[in-house]
Amino acid sequence: MFENDFDLTEISDSDPERDVKILTRCLAAFAVYCTTGCSNGEAANAVWDGGEDNGLDAAYFDSEERQVVVVQSK
Repeated sequence: MFENDFDLTEISDSDPERDVKILTRCLAAFAVYCTTGCSNGEAANAVWDGGEDNGLDAAYFDSEERQVVVVQSK
């Protein structure tokens, strides 16, 4: 649902955890999408991944609803 919305160039095709990393991003985007009703692209843009993310996988601010959604998908 979201895989085509992510830039996956930093995940090597030979990375043994590639599928898990992609699924984790998709899960975080899905949580944002379901919670806010935003578009797939907006949900995907709310996701980040890396060693310096302090355990957070996504954050989304809905200015109309004045709502912040923070996601940890692992």
